[in-house]
Amino acid sequence: MKTLQYRKNLPKLVTLISMGLATVPAESFRHKQSSLIPNIQYSFASPVSNQLVAIPIDDATEKMSTLAELLNSDLTRLKKEWENHENLFISQHIYEQINKNIKDIDTSLVDIKNVLASCLNNDILKKESILLFGRSLAMYRSVLTEIVLFIEQTHQPLKTTNKKPNVTNAEMQRLIQSEHIKLGLDIPKFHSN
Repeated sequence: MKTLQYRKNLPKLVTLISMGLATVPAESFRHKQSSLIPNIQYSFASPVSNQLVAIPIDDATEKMSTLAELLNSDLTRLKKEWENHENLFISQHIYEQINKNIKDIDTSLVDIKNVLASCLNNDILKKESILLFGRSLAMYRSVLTEIVLFIEQTHQPLKTTNKKPNVTNAEMQRLIQSEHIKLGLDIPKFHSN
């Protein structure tokens, strides 16, 4: 077994890609399906260990595409479950881990762009395999982003208040009337009950 030695001043992914390898989450080899629902112990968005495995780039492309498909179907199930129960399924820890994964993928995508820019024009097969791996990472990132949006749309924002405004009815009516004047609309008349 060879030990991978990373070149100084180059990101690990760049070094791996130059060797025809790419990384995938280690946990992806053990699980046939993902789950964002806490009663199932594992989630691709929040792996038990954050370890990555270097495998041939074509296999990594297939693996990342599969992970994206699994997460997408998991998100669809989660949305249906939420519609039926409107419970908060996803913990803050998983939310933070998903956002961290998105940032890591963004870094990897920049590295891939740099590798593609430095590839020789006559190495078409290598460029194509790198491009396909980048697309699979981008698909995975897209699904993670959809999950983040779903979480944000279904959870109460952190900074909310139930405190009623300290404004009297007369003050509110004057405010509404002044806005109507600014917009060139007829001034509304209010009836007191």
